[in-house]
Amino acid sequence: MGGDSVRRLRPVCYHYRMSTYTPTLSILSLLLVSFLAPIAPSGFGPFTQPLIHANEETADLQQTATSGTSVRVYSSLSPLQINQLHSWRLAITDAQGNPVSGADVSVVGGMPEHDHGLPTQPLVTDSPAPGHYTLQGVRFHMPGKWQMEFVIATESGTETLLIEFEL
Repeated sequence: MGGDSVRRLRPVCYHYRMSTYTPTLSILSLLLVSFLAPIAPSGFGPFTQPLIHANEETADLQQTATSGTSVRVYSSLSPLQINQLHSWRLAITDAQGNPVSGADVSVVGGMPEHDHGLPTQPLVTDSPAPGHYTLQGVRFHMPGKWQMEFVIATESGTETLLIEFEL
């Protein structure tokens, strides 16, 4: 023991070392994103306006209620894919085909056969044009049968539409 000198190596904790740089990296990342955002191509990233399809007639998903209210979905990611965060542009019209403006729109979704919802909580963030609403934060995490429920509340009442599709 006296002459035996064993030098013990101290384990390096990379997580701790990286966490000391986290605030600096976060600030640099924010600055980089804010600098690049104005020059990014249209439709870049999950929090930008959804791409508007050249052919307005080709919705990715659509449903019409018995009352005639219609929801057409134009995805920024078309065709829909698994594990890709994206946004949707919703086009909502009444029975006469007029845009439904000023509605309170909420969307929930899930897989009824697996008894679970979406891995994200998509939110309607704005209304860029009459009858059009932007839904941000849509992501599907596995293949199978999905359902999206659209609740559209206006001064004249509340309408619920269900769209089912397979990924």
